[in-house]
Amino acid sequence: MCGHATIGVAGVLSKLRYIRMEEPETEISFETVAGIVNVGLHVKDSVRAEAGLFC
Repeated sequence: MCGHATIGVAGVLSKLRYIRMEEPETEISFETVAGIVNVGLHVKDSVRAEAGLFC
């Protein structure tokens, strides 16, 4: 499992508006072979400001 790719996928999903962005933070969960991976998207003015993994 690649953490950077997971963050990238979350960023693309937010940019293409496949997910609803809620301020101040939106959390997305991915089900992977390694288990559930949570990605946090920090949101400002309804636009993603940054993304990171939750451990």
